[in-house]
Order: sequence, then C-alpha cells, then structure tokens
Amino acid sequence: DQQVFEFIRGCDPNYIGRGELEITQVNNFYINKQMLRWAKLNGHWLDAGTFDTLLAANQYWAKKLINIKKI
Repeated sequence: DQQVFEFIRGCDPNYIGRGELEITQVNNFYINKQMLRWAKLNGHWLDAGTFDTLLAANQYWAKKLINIKKI
C-alpha cells in the first residue's frame, strides 16, 4: 500500500547497526499497526539471494512446471 513509503521514511539506517535500511523494520511498522498477517506455507523453500541461487530457483520451478504440463 502507499503507506509503505511513510514507513520507509521512518526507518533508521542503524536499526540493526549496518547503516542500511532494513525491510524487517518496515515489517515491524506493519505489525505494530496490526496491518500484517502471515500464513504458514507448505512446500519447498529456495534461496534466491544471489544470481546463482536465483538461477537455481528458477531452474527448479521451471522443471516442476514442465513436469506438471506433461501430466
């Protein structure tokens, strides 16, 4: 929602001590205003934090999709 930009402006770059804005702090703003829900998802988790792991995740799900289309 548009409120996210207000929350980002309220973030402290030293929230965790790395001098960076943290999505965790934005999530906490939403939690404190009771505007964030969560649900446990069943399935497979893949890291996509680097180009290599993003490629691997993409290949994993592409292969799953191909297998589904064969059925």
